[in-house]
Amino acid sequence: MRFSYCLGLPLNPQSHNYLHFGPDAEISGHFKTTSLVPTLGNTRLANYYVVCKGISLEGNKLPIDPKLFELKSDGTGGFILDTGTYLTYLVQSAYQALKQRVIAYFEQKGLHPITEKKLDLDLCYLNPPSNIVKPTITYHFDGGADFVVGSESGFLSLSAGEGRNKMLCLAVVGDDDKGPNVLGVVNQADHTFLFDVGKNQISFVPQAKTCSNA
Repeated sequence: MRFSYCLGLPLNPQSHNYLHFGPDAEISGHFKTTSLVPTLGNTRLANYYVVCKGISLEGNKLPIDPKLFELKSDGTGGFILDTGTYLTYLVQSAYQALKQRVIAYFEQKGLHPITEKKLDLDLCYLNPPSNIVKPTITYHFDGGADFVVGSESGFLSLSAGEGRNKMLCLAVVGDDDKGPNVLGVVNQADHTFLFDVGKNQISFVPQAKTCSNA
């Protein structure tokens, strides 16, 4: 099986999504490729697992043990790509490392997170400047395939209440330590993905803003 897709930027009316199968599933440009983990022992895995070696914020590697992303023999853990999950979920230890680094990044810009949890989002900022520079998040996949989440895909910009308040929220949350870690729709946005299940490979490349090459 072979398919490709591109997901537009979240909450952007100019964005488009597409999904292609078979010979129409293509990828071009300077794409990167990593291996799928198709089986656990003799069992075929239902999800699309990859090997994640670590995470960086703004090019700086986070102090995360790669074992937190490993698929264990009992079927727990691992790192999957899923278009049915909106946010990205990381096991708590990995998430806390990312969260603390994001907090430190914005503190340097004079921003402090709100204490009230909004929706399913954990780390949010109220009324940030419209020109605030958001950090990039990089997931380091096996084979040197670094997946860079752009600043527009790493965070969600939301309206707060009935007033003019705005919120900026990290599109990553913490999950149960058993995992799996899940790269969700928001972080996947603005990239073309090619899944070649026959070759046990996933390739990806940044796509210009709107997934316009449908």
